[in-house]
Amino acid sequence: MRVLVVSATAEEINDFYKKISAQEITADRQTPVRYKNHEIFFLVTGIGGVATATNLSLHLAQNKYDLVINAGIGAPSIRS
Repeated sequence: MRVLVVSATAEEINDFYKKISAQEITADRQTPVRYKNHEIFFLVTGIGGVATATNLSLHLAQNKYDLVINAGIGAPSIRS
């Protein structure tokens, strides 16, 4: 099964990525991770609804998946 995991920032999905690949995720990561009998791809879109909609739409226009998961905290960034 081809799975796409989408998030605004790499930090939001880094723990999951490390658990299945034993590596840190980077924003430009293009190589899928093989986990059991699944091919898991990761897409970091950038913060905000417009960035997510634009980057995900462009990506899905060129790539096909069996499942797409939008993961992350779904809240604004708090800067101090």
